[in-house]
Amino acid sequence: MLKLKFYLSEEFIVQLRNKLNEIGVLTEGKYDNVIYYTIVNGYWRPLEGSTPFDWRNRENFFLYRM
Repeated sequence: MLKLKFYLSEEFIVQLRNKLNEIGVLTEGKYDNVIYYTIVNGYWRPLEGSTPFDWRNRENFFLYRM
């Protein structure tokens, strides 16, 4: 079994699932589209030289809901 971990907005889950399923990554036994996800809150402080991206308004951000 291979475990993949992604941090992305909820709005991209279905798109990611579809792309991964197309290449056969999300198949377990007789099932496809097998994916698990959870909602988390995150915080980070960008260090010098970093360029964080806010998918909501395309600006830098520090606190957001994933």
